[in-house]
Amino acid sequence: MLRIILKDLKTFFGDKTVLFWSFILPIALTLFLGNALTIIFPSVDNLNTFFRDVKIEYVSDGGQFLTETFTVFLKKMEQEIGLSYRKSPTINKSIDRVRKREINLAVEIDSDNVFTITKNREFKSELAENLIFGFLEKYQLMETVSRKGKGALTQEVLAELDSNNNYLAITSLNREKRDSSALDYFGIVNVFAFVFWTLAIVIPLFNSEVKAGLFGRLRISGISKSSYLFSKLISISIFLVVVTLAIFVFNVLVFKVYLGNSLMLLIPLLLSTVILAAAIGVLIIAWFTKLEEGGALLDLVTPIVVFLGGGFLPILDFSSEAGLNAIGRYTPLFVQNRAAFGLINGGNFSIASGAFQYNLTWTIILIVIAIIVFNRKE
Repeated sequence: MLRIILKDLKTFFGDKTVLFWSFILPIALTLFLGNALTIIFPSVDNLNTFFRDVKIEYVSDGGQFLTETFTVFLKKMEQEIGLSYRKSPTINKSIDRVRKREINLAVEIDSDNVFTITKNREFKSELAENLIFGFLEKYQLMETVSRKGKGALTQEVLAELDSNNNYLAITSLNREKRDSSALDYFGIVNVFAFVFWTLAIVIPLFNSEVKAGLFGRLRISGISKSSYLFSKLISISIFLVVVTLAIFVFNVLVFKVYLGNSLMLLIPLLLSTVILAAAIGVLIIAWFTKLEEGGALLDLVTPIVVFLGGGFLPILDFSSEAGLNAIGRYTPLFVQNRAAFGLINGGNFSIASGAFQYNLTWTIILIVIAIIVFNRKE
């Protein structure tokens, strides 16, 4: 097995075309898409693009001062970033309109001045909700000052309060996560995407072994068919690990791709994705007598998988189950990217756990099928 693995690795790293497509292209593509699609992601310069069709309805039984202050806030947001708002006769009607996706947010302020926000699962709704959280943060600071005086606050908080003179600026003070820029997004997505792209490039390199009489050579060498497949699983995995980790490290160090506090979980997620991709490669080797056909199948399917997983056009809301997401959420790249950004933007371990289970389950299934099919061949 070791000789087979070393031979494969020598072939992979000795092929200049494979190295170009595996290392150079993903870096260039990340840089290109990260700059070309900047406008799709929220920034100070393009906030109007994101909020111009956001609709908010609210009902307030809260204090008069809070209600008036909230209304002034909404009016200011309407003027500055183009969202629209109106006071609703009943909260139930507004919630029903949220369900029908006629509006984005329904806000209820009860008699205890507690905010209840009902939203649909769209990225713009998340952004609008964060604006309201920003308003509440500033309002609570102002209320504390008015009740207890400045002595109740630390100098650091006071400096923060004094330096933010409008409601919009306060929304940038989220200390737990930050919204992904285009470069942040593609710096992660392309790492996972090129696990599958590289697999499609590597598989045709095994065609010479098949044409040279693979099964006869295996019988002569005394290597079992299962051992042969496992050697391929290992060699493909090693190559993909080197490629993806190199791109990953480059993106983080050079492009400053944001990872939050999730590095220690992103790497195992990436490794499990690599093993899943290698298992797909092993099945292709076992199934197709002519690997050109298997390579053609990968060339056909991989772009579809990458597209549905957000590799070409960004998916800003992986939680949505509508539209293409209804199909894409079952595909490998979508699962990996959803888990990766769940970790980066919110520390969502349950999504990551689901991705690990997905990868492990499919890896086992694919390897078992490959062994059964390959052992039946003569």
